[in-house]
Amino acid sequence: MFYEKIKYLKPKLGEYLLIISPDDEVSSAITKFKKIHKDVYSCIYSANLKPHITLSNFVQNAAMENTIIRRLENFSKTILPFDIYLNGFGFFSNQTSTTYMNIEKEYPIIELVNGVKTRYRSLLQFDEELKPYFASKPHITIARGMTQEQFSRSLKDWSNKKFSCKFHAHEMLLLKRDFTGGNYAVVKCFPFNPNATQIVQLSLFN
Repeated sequence: MFYEKIKYLKPKLGEYLLIISPDDEVSSAITKFKKIHKDVYSCIYSANLKPHITLSNFVQNAAMENTIIRRLENFSKTILPFDIYLNGFGFFSNQTSTTYMNIEKEYPIIELVNGVKTRYRSLLQFDEELKPYFASKPHITIARGMTQEQFSRSLKDWSNKKFSCKFHAHEMLLLKRDFTGGNYAVVKCFPFNPNATQIVQLSLFN
């Protein structure tokens, strides 16, 4: 997804995604938008993954996986479930040429990302070349890697379209694929804790 250099590395490395997925109803609606970009605009990268919000993307040795899972399990117990609000479409006009679902009230997601980053950045980093990515602008991708023509059409057709909804975030998922590519598979689900406000914050070393 984001590290070309992983192609020459040892086969025990995996590429991981830490995400939040919308519920089935919201996911179905967004999948229709993705399909339009694939069928109408021929955007080949619009339907690779189910709709999701990326929290972190990293490459790490598979031998570290159990430790990562244990730490994220501990962390998720400190997170109170929250609502996520989607409203309209946004665009990244840089090299990624991306159309995405805009997220309002980003604060809970940003806090979640910052919590993972603060506690576990060194754990998720393989080396100085392969550093973990942490989302600074949470969003749900509709299509990415478009040509200039595809992006211009998407911008023209979708910049004024209306779509709003919300869903309840009650867990985050860790996905994994081989560093050579292929499909992602779920490694672990980390439920949030409805009673998290009653829990003393865990040590940064947990």
